[in-house]
Amino acid sequence: MLRCGKILMTLALMLTMPITATAQTADKPAAPSTQAQPASPPPPSAELLKPEQLEALVAPIALYPDSLLSQTLVASTYPLEIYQLQQWLDRNQDLAGNQQKLADAVKQQPWDPSVQAMAAYTWSSPTAPS
Repeated sequence: MLRCGKILMTLALMLTMPITATAQTADKPAAPSTQAQPASPPPPSAELLKPEQLEALVAPIALYPDSLLSQTLVASTYPLEIYQLQQWLDRNQDLAGNQQKLADAVKQQPWDPSVQAMAAYTWSSPTAPS
């Protein structure tokens, strides 16, 4: 079951990478210039994945239920908190058997509610592949 949690945390972090990459490469408006500058070639676009590569990448994700994927997508906007959640879960393994105690303990943490909800999926997700 712990493997499932690590897969979910990895998935959530992978979902944030395109967002951060876009933010880092966003075009900044150029300062106005009175001189005409020669047009620079556009930056090379990212190489598209082949259909086989794309299928191999998303096939394991397709096995998860939609509710889990939507929750992971929302929580992925908080990658640091997801990492903190994983560390917290590692330190509090005694809560693994009791969902109510786990939920109560997670609500005491300062994380976003979407990240707090991920705690329920990490140890007891019977529909998620392991």
